[in-house]
Order: sequence, then C-alpha cells, then structure tokens
Amino acid sequence: MRSIQLRQQLEVLAQEFVTSVLSAIRSVPLEEIARELDKTSSNSNRGKHTKSRQTASQEPKDSPMLRRSSKEIVQLREGILQALKASPSPMGASQIARAIGGNIQSSALSFPMKQLRRQGLISKSGDRTQAVYSLTEKGKAGNEVSTNKPQNKPAKLPKIKRKDTES
Repeated sequence: MRSIQLRQQLEVLAQEFVTSVLSAIRSVPLEEIARELDKTSSNSNRGKHTKSRQTASQEPKDSPMLRRSSKEIVQLREGILQALKASPSPMGASQIARAIGGNIQSSALSFPMKQLRRQGLISKSGDRTQAVYSLTEKGKAGNEVSTNKPQNKPAKLPKIKRKDTES
C-alpha cells in the first residue's frame, strides 16, 4: 500500500516539476536561453587540456587534405623497416608509430606500409585493429627502401616532322 502511495506522490511531483520547468522556459525569450546555454558549454571546457592532434604528417581535420612529399613518405618507409628490424616480434601500427617517434600517428603509416607490402618487404597478419606487421625474408635482406620510381627510363619516341601548312 505504501509503495502505491509513494509512486503516486512521485508522479505528482514529477509532473509539477516538468510543468514548472516548461513555464520558466516559456517565460524567457529563446535568444536568452541560447546565450545561457552557450555560456554553460564554454565554461564546462575551461581547465581541460585539449591536446592538439596535428603532426607534421597530419593536417587538422577541418583543413583541406595536403599531400605528403615523396621524401617524407620515403622517411616513413625507412622508419617502418627500422622499427620492424629492431623488434623481435610482429608489431601493430601504433607500436610502429611509437617506435618511429616524432609524434607520428598510426594512420599516417597506412600508405607507406601498403607500399612496403606491395614491394614484398613486409607482411601483414590479421585485420583492422588486430593487424600486425613483420619483415619478410626480402625485407630482412634489403638495406635500402625503394623510392618506387621506375628503374628503366621509358623509351624515347621519335620526333615527328610536321609539314608546313603555310605556302
């Protein structure tokens, strides 16, 4: 019996509370409420340290994407190979990024690691967050990172002589 009375009393109090809150909100212009909410949200961020995620190889999320230079990509590939050579066991992308240092994010290693896999220097086991990388036999034997530029120059095409159209 007491629980039924308590429940009824709580329902009445909750309804009175909701009615009072709605009445208070309706009595104030929306612009004023919006200003108060803005003040509250900006005050809640005070004192919190927000670490910048921008690195040399990653631009801010709201800026247009910038291309990394080929020199930077080669340096990343060299760093990946050095990290894997120094490790006795396969490493995840975040471990490789920490081993390289320089505040590199693991997402910045995706393209260079893909290139190294295509060259047969590293192998990948597992998928997504469980992926680990290790050196292949070719990677263990190799001393330098390929720049992915063709070794052979393309054949020169003969020049075509044009006939003068003027008479």
